[in-house]
Amino acid sequence: GHVGGATPPPGSDLPWLFGEDAPRAWPALQEALARHPELAPRVRAAVRVGGRRWNLLIDGRIEVRLPESDVADALGRLARLEAADRLLERAVVAVDLRHPGLVAVEPDLSVLAAAGGGRT
Repeated sequence: GHVGGATPPPGSDLPWLFGEDAPRAWPALQEALARHPELAPRVRAAVRVGGRRWNLLIDGRIEVRLPESDVADALGRLARLEAADRLLERAVVAVDLRHPGLVAVEPDLSVLAAAGGGRT
């Protein structure tokens, strides 16, 4: 069979879920996301990693790596960064929130190279 990925109902803004126990673990994540209405609709997919934690795909292009615990806290950090710095509009491919008090951002090098290399 293929990797578990349930199709969201048409017209819903529910993300695609991937991973064996994703449907079972989803309600807790959904509850945490519901506290951040500015983030929740932008989550296109939620990938369960090792049955322990989630990676979220935001806007179909940015991977957000969530910790095993304190998911709500991690989402709060992401929401604050987005509000203050428009982090998710920038040239980033991944945001790692797995370490408390630390946000690791992986830049999109192709975009940065294009921006820096071809000045007119």
